[in-house]
Amino acid sequence: MEKRGSQRRHLLLYLKVFDRNSGKLLGVVADISLEGVLILSETPIGLNQTFDLEIDPGESLQPRGKANPGFTARSLWAEKDANPKYTITGFKFIAPDPVFLDAVRKLIETLGFMR
Repeated sequence: MEKRGSQRRHLLLYLKVFDRNSGKLLGVVADISLEGVLILSETPIGLNQTFDLEIDPGESLQPRGKANPGFTARSLWAEKDANPKYTITGFKFIAPDPVFLDAVRKLIETLGFMR
């Protein structure tokens, strides 16, 4: 049974996701909703952990010099992707800032599609 209240949207581009504390690239956005994000990564991500993250929309989607909105999310589940080289990890946003949610809406409107 589906637990999330909003439907995830797949994006036409894989946007990079960074850990804001370490600066480390965690992976790329596979899909996103206003409640959470699915990250595709080469390295497994620890479960039941809270991360401070940032999505890099790239220069084509964000004006130069404007900061990327950060967010906090908890890793809830993970499994191997169809390509066994990758792992997909589901994250739930924790108390997302309205500015971040506006950025997610804009990403979905600009790049989103449904399978």
